[in-house]
Amino acid sequence: MAKGYYTKVIKKCQECGVKFEVHKYREKIAKFCSCKCTGKNNGKKVTSEEMSRRVKKSWDSGIRKKSKVFIDGLSKTPERNIIRATKWAKDNPERRRKIQRIGNLKYRAKKKGNGGSITEKEWEEIKNKFDNKCVCCLKKKELEADHIIPISVGGSSNKENIQPLCRSCNAKKSNKIINYIKNYARIHI
Repeated sequence: MAKGYYTKVIKKCQECGVKFEVHKYREKIAKFCSCKCTGKNNGKKVTSEEMSRRVKKSWDSGIRKKSKVFIDGLSKTPERNIIRATKWAKDNPERRRKIQRIGNLKYRAKKKGNGGSITEKEWEEIKNKFDNKCVCCLKKKELEADHIIPISVGGSSNKENIQPLCRSCNAKKSNKIINYIKNYARIHI
């Protein structure tokens, strides 16, 4: 079985005593094996439509409670937060792009299970180390974080596996294992 959120656990019905499977995220709220047992417990028959209405109602109220929480300067209404985030993204396109790139690297490595991560500060250090130049064509262009050993081949997102390449050089490299940093070092010695 899958690990985590969708893992199933065995529970015992409070009405009839039958063991039944339930997703782990419902473990605390699941008490009965069927709508029939739920109805017996409340003294009335409950249809599946009524059960789905109850579940939706409890889920909606939980979402509303969470959205009204005031956290670190966020507004109490999610709509205002969305408006503020959109405005910030328009006002700070460079910063947003940087955050997105680092987030994409972390997401891809995590999804593949290769591990490793790189912070924005580490990425800036890597770029500064090579004078903000592409280590392949040696031109000052907008740089992308390229994996020397690609994630698809088993590489991680550690800073030792990252090299700064411009978009065209990164596209040419594709998922090949090429370390342009060694070539860069030979040229600049």
